[in-house]
Amino acid sequence: MANYYVALAFQIVFFIILAGGIIVLQIFLSRKEKRWPGLILPGLSLLCSLLIVLSLVVFSTQTQTSGGYITADGTYIQTEETVHNEVTAADLAVVVPPFLLSNIPTVVLLAIYAACREKRKRKLAVDRMSAQDLE
Repeated sequence: MANYYVALAFQIVFFIILAGGIIVLQIFLSRKEKRWPGLILPGLSLLCSLLIVLSLVVFSTQTQTSGGYITADGTYIQTEETVHNEVTAADLAVVVPPFLLSNIPTVVLLAIYAACREKRKRKLAVDRMSAQDLE
């Protein structure tokens, strides 16, 4: 039982370090002069969330076995039919919550990006005003 708690503590510490590293990397990329490096991590996060939702949709198809028949030479042939479900409101109710939950990191990373870019804009504006004051 003690090994379980040690493993759990290790996983929690690892997750905190990983999340902190991702946040530090996002801040570093968002402070770059060009805009696109700060959008890499939110883009990857969005792609991962789309993969989650698409996997829910793809794996919702069902293969149904509807018996089979015996040929003249005595072999049994089983018939299978793949059923593609139509998208209904119930399917959307199943897909939307995982999409929203998996996009929480995307929203956090975009908020960090927006805050860093706003801070950068203010700093550039102050630098321009101080350069104009010196003239």
